[in-house]
Amino acid sequence: AGFNAAGANALATALKVNASLRTLNLSHNCFGDAGATAFAATLNVNSTLKELNLTNTGLGSAGANALAAALHVNAFITELTLSENQGIGAASAIAFAAALHVN
Repeated sequence: AGFNAAGANALATALKVNASLRTLNLSHNCFGDAGATAFAATLNVNSTLKELNLTNTGLGSAGANALAAALHVNAFITELTLSENQGIGAASAIAFAAALHVN
């Protein structure tokens, strides 16, 4: 159920010009690394989104690493939920830890 990577990409593209949405819960949508990478690109330019829930969205290390890299640029996200994504490994956790040092 839910939407896939194409849907995530379309939403991420729209969010690049978002000026009002502060919280987005996308949990339990299976868009995987491709969708996460699209949202990471959005986080590079979006300054209004504060909370993003990506629980159980099929993220792996590629998507997690893209999100961690985006947090080096985006200082506006205050809550990012990535629980129930078993594909996120130790290397991605280290990337998030590094991002938190500059965010």
